[in-house]
Amino acid sequence: MRPTTLVQRKLEFQVRKSKPNAKNVSSKKKDSVSSSITRSRASVTRSHASLESIPGHSDKSANKIISPMKKSDKVKSPKVSDENLYSPPKPKVTPLNSARPCLSPIKRNIWGDETPYSKIPAKSPKIVSENYSKTKQLLHTAHPAKVICREEEQSRINTFLSKHISSRTGSSMYISGAPGTGKTVVLTEIIKHLKVNNSCKVVYLNCMIFHDVWDIYKKIYTELTGEIYSKSTSKLLKSLQKIITSSKKSIVLVLDEIDQLDNKHHEVLYELFGWPALSNSSFVLIGVANSLDLTDRILPRLQARLDLRPTLMNFPPYTRDQIVQVIEDRLKVLKLNCGYVFEPSAIQFCARKVASMAGDMRKALDICRRAIEQMETEMRFQQISSAGSKTTNGKTECSKKITISHISKIMTEVYGLPIVNSTEEMSSVPIQQKIAICSIFLMVKHGKGAKEVELGNLHDVFKKVCHQCNVTAVGQSEFVCISSLLESQGIIQTKKAKDLRKTKISLRLSEQDLQWSFKDKTLLSSIMERSLP
Repeated sequence: MRPTTLVQRKLEFQVRKSKPNAKNVSSKKKDSVSSSITRSRASVTRSHASLESIPGHSDKSANKIISPMKKSDKVKSPKVSDENLYSPPKPKVTPLNSARPCLSPIKRNIWGDETPYSKIPAKSPKIVSENYSKTKQLLHTAHPAKVICREEEQSRINTFLSKHISSRTGSSMYISGAPGTGKTVVLTEIIKHLKVNNSCKVVYLNCMIFHDVWDIYKKIYTELTGEIYSKSTSKLLKSLQKIITSSKKSIVLVLDEIDQLDNKHHEVLYELFGWPALSNSSFVLIGVANSLDLTDRILPRLQARLDLRPTLMNFPPYTRDQIVQVIEDRLKVLKLNCGYVFEPSAIQFCARKVASMAGDMRKALDICRRAIEQMETEMRFQQISSAGSKTTNGKTECSKKITISHISKIMTEVYGLPIVNSTEEMSSVPIQQKIAICSIFLMVKHGKGAKEVELGNLHDVFKKVCHQCNVTAVGQSEFVCISSLLESQGIIQTKKAKDLRKTKISLRLSEQDLQWSFKDKTLLSSIMERSLP
């Protein structure tokens, strides 16, 4: 037996660096190949040595000479790129099944079942009709394309201006009116025509922008001359008076929110209203504010001189018919092809409620826009839950109409107004609550001008009315519950007292609201036409 040949195995380890250089990549490849070759040779030698140690093994196998490895016998190492060395392998992406709709990632619970949220589309389609967005754009509160229902006021202002511009004489006008009655809209339209004709110099200023009332003079000087005046106020006033008296064209100054210029001794307002009375002055002042008696209350000295007394003009609130006319004129382009999203009764209801409060056209337009937004929210929720139902033609269904209930909900939630929603909703109110409302109305109508009634007296009248109508009356404790329900609906208002029967109750609805709500109720209409029982 031959002695066992010991083979020493040489191991080589690679040290992996955190940030390898591009130059060392090729050398590492060579080292890895040589290391694999060395390991393979060592394994062959070790197996040969183990065979020799076995007794009875033939000498021929022991005398075999290991031939050197050829190039073709070398272990092929996989090609390694920089990206594969330092980044994990990318997973295989399975192709999507075209038959399955695009759903959000399926969420499973602990039992492995799908949750309901996995059935919702990842991106909902365009499900809300475009008619809503177009209608909202038409119901803006900015300057409209044309002025409606203010032709008379516009004609009076045009007559006043044309008279003094043609004769180059000075004068002043004070325009009053509640917010949203069209003052600024009419004046903006008039100023636009004056600038086109170029018959006079026109300056329009909103006095809300001035932190100091004396800054109005600097702004007027800049608008007339295009220069910035930085000297004292007294010299600035003399310069302005010189410009006004020497101007070849008439100067029209429109001051919106002129009441913001009121200071301690009213010097600024008196100075402005005194410019038209200067010699050779062709200055025309138009002041605009909400207060009706601003000139009489704040500027009483203007009444002493005839040439300083301004022409007064008041813009009345919009009536119900005017509000309806303005809204329908804006929406007339959408009446065809299912584009008119308002029911006529909803517009009538909105106009009637706004006209009964202040006749503010901006509030009426805002209520209509908010009602559209509410309908859009309902449509999104409804159509997402139904996965976008479509018609047989593949198009989205026609827009749903906005009803009285949408308008009344906006009035109650946003503006906090007492609203009887509709005749349909009033039909769901119990008959005893309706008789209680009519009893309050009778007591207020036939009372001595008092708008509040006591709970005890109201209960007595309520029992008498129920007896006349053959309706079962309720006791005082149950009647208190009825009044609480009516108060929660915004129909009445209560003022609590120490004695329960002395509780004051006032009706928050007008006579027109009651008559309109009960017009198709024969019993309730007859109660309201009776005298106090």
